[in-house]
Amino acid sequence: MSGTENDFTPTVFNLMNKLIFGNLKLNHKIMKNFLLLSLFLLIIPTVFSQTRPQKKIRKAFEQHAPQAMQVKWTVEGERIKIWTADYIVGVDSMQTKYDSKANWLYTLKFISLDQLPQNIKVTILEKYQRAKLTKAAEMQEPDFDGYGVAFIYLKERWAVAITKDGFVTRRQITTKGF
Repeated sequence: MSGTENDFTPTVFNLMNKLIFGNLKLNHKIMKNFLLLSLFLLIIPTVFSQTRPQKKIRKAFEQHAPQAMQVKWTVEGERIKIWTADYIVGVDSMQTKYDSKANWLYTLKFISLDQLPQNIKVTILEKYQRAKLTKAAEMQEPDFDGYGVAFIYLKERWAVAITKDGFVTRRQITTKGF
């Protein structure tokens, strides 16, 4: 009987060894594929959700700018999302922003610094002496119609909202310009 036990133990041991360790390559391959699939499923929805807004936002934009071409959507924010549409109308470069409820926030029509009215330039250069103007836009909001102007002042980037009469209504130091 001791000979039978010796014969049986290596067989059970060999069988267990094959079951546990014999499929390491297969187990490794399965785990690797599972990990890659998990990463893919986590990353892909995030990428697509940030480049295409909800239908209600797209519909609001289509009503606001029906002639828009080459529309590119981006999103800012994690909990409260702000959607930005950069687009072309005719020869004009435009930007419109919406909140996550499809409320229109503002529209910019970018213009050259030469197109900026003289009284606007004078107001900025008087208030911010030696400012270097960098960007300008006609700016419309639900309760504002004027200009947005970006400039460098005291080594910092500034953006101001200024009425057509030349009154600065808002200003901020920014990293982007607008």
